[in-house]
Amino acid sequence: MINLDYFLSGNAKHTMMLANSIIGASILSMPFCFKQCGIILGSIILYLNSIMTKLCCHQLVKSSLISRRRNYEILAYDVMGPFGKLWIEVCIIGYNMGCCIAYLVVLGDLGPEILNKIGLNYSLQSARILLMAGSSMFIILPLSLLRDIETLNVMSTVSVAMYMLLVLKSFFEAGVQGLTEGISSNIEVWRMGGVLQCVPIFSMALSCQTQVFEVYDSLPEPSLKAMDRVVSTAIDLCTFIYMGVGIAGYLAFAGTHFTGNILISFAPSFVTDLMKVGFLLSIILSFPLCVLPCRTSFHSLVYGKESLQTSDTSSGMSGGTTGSLSDFRFKILTFIIVTATLIIGICIPNVEFVLGLVGATLGTAVCCVAPAWIYLQVAPSTSGERWIAKVLFVCGLIILVLGTAANIYAEEEYSESHAEAIIPPSLREIDAKFDLPLPQSSPSVVMMDNFNRLGEKNEELGSNNDMTAFIEELPISNISLAVVPSEVPAVQIQINRSMKSIEKTTTRSHSAHVLPVNVKGNR
Repeated sequence: MINLDYFLSGNAKHTMMLANSIIGASILSMPFCFKQCGIILGSIILYLNSIMTKLCCHQLVKSSLISRRRNYEILAYDVMGPFGKLWIEVCIIGYNMGCCIAYLVVLGDLGPEILNKIGLNYSLQSARILLMAGSSMFIILPLSLLRDIETLNVMSTVSVAMYMLLVLKSFFEAGVQGLTEGISSNIEVWRMGGVLQCVPIFSMALSCQTQVFEVYDSLPEPSLKAMDRVVSTAIDLCTFIYMGVGIAGYLAFAGTHFTGNILISFAPSFVTDLMKVGFLLSIILSFPLCVLPCRTSFHSLVYGKESLQTSDTSSGMSGGTTGSLSDFRFKILTFIIVTATLIIGICIPNVEFVLGLVGATLGTAVCCVAPAWIYLQVAPSTSGERWIAKVLFVCGLIILVLGTAANIYAEEEYSESHAEAIIPPSLREIDAKFDLPLPQSSPSVVMMDNFNRLGEKNEELGSNNDMTAFIEELPISNISLAVVPSEVPAVQIQINRSMKSIEKTTTRSHSAHVLPVNVKGNR
């Protein structure tokens, strides 16, 4: 349980900083995971993952104290040799870059709607690229160039507060849903079918193993006991937030189809817009905390010999943190990491696939398999914790193999079922005739954006316009949506508004051709 008295101690700020580094884009996928696993099974899996993460962090820090190495890469080199060091470096770089990519994908999902509401009317794809590139170069990059992570303490506390507001908002949405329409009969409490796909997401959602060395170095009085308390409190706090968002979000939208970004599903309102802005700020503030270990591993990979020489000549606890980097290397490596994640993030629209695949492969390897293996190599044979390390090692291998296969299979199924349903045929024809930009993205965002633009375009042209006549001439089958609008309640509201806008600007009845779509997707 969360120890509230602990927040009166001097390590509270480090706990908040670690908690902010743990919580990220994964929080938006919690309702999706609870939908896939069920409420009870999802809660059990999340709790078990929190225990696994605590044990892995404990054994990782304990291994570093035994071997007197306070750097993950050098610790791996001492235990497993050059190959082990290379393996850890690649895994840490890929894992943290995967987290950063997920942050940018979420930013690209939420940002365009905010731009549209403040009067900046870009096409969805243009707005997505503009936001991702602008935020990366002018906000994220300068923050990532900060050498002292303690400068992020206050901002980390604000970010965690925003996550708590997301919990409250999710429960509010669930309450509104329950009062207005009743609790959906589709709610599942135990579903085994989604376990393999969601376990890696749960695991990645709570992982902080790559940040423990940076946080340990920043403690006023570093010790294993102090670090265990910091890690335990931070993980308990994150587990509570994840469980709240997951259960409430699932209850609120159980009767609909929703994806790995629950914020898209919230009904449009001032509070929803405020939540989106706050979450975007939290993502931006969390980004530098993922860049820290990624940059250290990148430096160790590129300048490996120098890192080893520094380790050999250092006294006491050794390692090569970012403080040993020259200004030029520090800046150029940071720029490379931010730019690479930006380019990849622009090309990937599906956040749950990123989280699941990265969590199942690189995340499991660096956060579960490697800490357990390292501890088995450095711990005395009489240690009572060796059996725990063996269990963690086996569990990590199982998650790595089965989780990877499950996420690849789920993505293939998703792609096949949505490949032809992203843009309805009617909107394709309207786009071709009236140059109405129709971007490719997630179905919910595309529908909302396209129907908004359809209504705005029709209002601009006025009654008796060519678009009205063109829509009337389309067959009813073309007007029907290729994607069921009940996937996201917010989309249904936008569709109804756009349809009403079209009806107001026409002089003839469209009831035979353009019929409103109800919540169930029927005419």
